[in-house]
Amino acid sequence: MAPLIEQIDKAQIDEVITFSQGIENPKTEELLRRWERAKTNIANRFLGGKVIYRWPEKIRFELDENAKESKFIHFVEMVSNILNDWNHPLV
Repeated sequence: MAPLIEQIDKAQIDEVITFSQGIENPKTEELLRRWERAKTNIANRFLGGKVIYRWPEKIRFELDENAKESKFIHFVEMVSNILNDWNHPLV
């Protein structure tokens, strides 16, 4: 299995940081190195060594605002429960 860092699109990450944070030409090498070190064990243990799952066909669905909020709250509760089981706080 390829190292996690080889599975991601570094240019896309830089674009997201530039767009969301207003940082031109972000220096992400150290960030990505730390990310890989932190996530490798989880990816190998639970995701078969992969960090990205690609569905073979495009999927589209729309939710109204109440459904989005409900899904988000459910997701946060699920993540919080998992982290509590691992004895890691969400914040």
